[in-house]
Amino acid sequence: GIRDPRGLSATTLQGLFHVIAMPMAARRAVVQAVEAAGLDVAQLSSTLPAALAGAGEKVRGKARVLLIDVGGWMTDIGLFVEGILHDSDAIPCGGVRLATAMAHTLRVTMDEAVHVSREGVVSKRADVREMVTAHWEQLQHALTLILKDHPLPDVAVVTGRGALTDGFVEWVEHTTGITTVLGRSARLK
Repeated sequence: GIRDPRGLSATTLQGLFHVIAMPMAARRAVVQAVEAAGLDVAQLSSTLPAALAGAGEKVRGKARVLLIDVGGWMTDIGLFVEGILHDSDAIPCGGVRLATAMAHTLRVTMDEAVHVSREGVVSKRADVREMVTAHWEQLQHALTLILKDHPLPDVAVVTGRGALTDGFVEWVEHTTGITTVLGRSARLK
């Protein structure tokens, strides 16, 4: 029942913790760090169920949830019904891929490309807006396939770094016709 255990000490630590992670090398590092601290790793979950669990209040009471987790290299899409994954897809579309394409096409550094890619469809540059829109359209086919044989979900939740691109939440809502929210923890600033 302790929300913020910082500054406390104990000989054992029990609880259910959701860590949303990352590439395999980083996963191994997290497992090693947890085990080095004397704790046991009870379970490692795939991205979609972990991201759904992390969405908390945004999905509580919703029977049908569309989850879109936009990572650096891949975007995972899942349709959950009563908390159970019913359909999913993963497509090679993510924030790092977009920034890399922008760096090459616009002939800018990777740091500059990352910055302009986050401006999304509100960028002052037409070429940036066009590249972002074309990148997002790669998702449209996958979303159509997942949603075609199912009733519309109650809510769509977008997570991951790519979800922070300006205009992405609105694009998902417009494209799918589903109320869409950004799935970020209330603790994050």
